Amino acid sequence: MIQSHMNNIIEIVFNLLFVLFGVVISVMFWVKDNNTPLKRLGVSLHSVSILLLLGGALAIGAYGYSSFAHLHTFWGLMLIPIGSILFSIRLFSGPKIFHLAHIWNLFSLAVCWFIGSMAVSGDWL
Repeated sequence: MIQSHMNNIIEIVFNLLFVLFGVVISVMFWVKDNNTPLKRLGVSLHSVSILLLLGGALAIGAYGYSSFAHLHTFWGLMLIPIGSILFSIRLFSGPKIFHLAHIWNLFSLAVCWFIGSMAVSGDWL
């Protein structure tokens, strides 16, 4: 299923920008935070954790391990980026304008939920 999407240049560009924005946002939060290293990790983990979760879901789908039994575990793991977003809102010590980046994180989380749920369950549109 995934190989059929690799010939669509618009999809490839979207995916590259999706990953690039996520990494840039996490690095931006890491660099601008003044907390201890553990708190810095917590406030900057959100975008990267979304990307890792989506990558893991796509890997499960690509290697043929899809099953509806994995769906609740996947949804439970989505609490990690949600928790990091909330942690970031609460404890980020840098400029508060950076919290507008969480709009992108919420969009990324919705994309992750939608595509990841299909990949993990094997029930594609």
